[in-house]
Amino acid sequence: MTSLVIGVALLGLGALVASGFRYSHGADLLTQAVNQARDMADRMRANLEGVDAGYYAAVDGSETGSTNCYAPTEICTPAQLANADIYAWNAANDALPSGNGTVSCNVIGCPAGSVHTITVSWNDPGASGPEAKSYILTFTPLSSSY
Repeated sequence: MTSLVIGVALLGLGALVASGFRYSHGADLLTQAVNQARDMADRMRANLEGVDAGYYAAVDGSETGSTNCYAPTEICTPAQLANADIYAWNAANDALPSGNGTVSCNVIGCPAGSVHTITVSWNDPGASGPEAKSYILTFTPLSSSY
């Protein structure tokens, strides 16, 4: 009888540990998504001329490009820097399961001072199968004219 109670207790403990790992992994994915959204906001703040020109206004995760602007000897235009930022950000979003990132502007034409919405989406492998998750960051970058 004692061994039955101990066996059931150990099975329960094993299930508890497995749930802990699953929830820990989900929290790690959320942390990555938060960091990715804030990374894009920082990239946009560093390239306010590119923001004002609308180069970040409609990012959908399908953009291609290169990161040549990050070489120490490169001098890039705001458009080239935005392209490199978006390309690098999309590549980093691929680290999440089915990861994707979007940036949108709340106003057509996206004039300076418009609100931008950065969304990072991924699939969280939960107990009952993958569940679509997303983290949304909304912010208003200052204009480059300030």
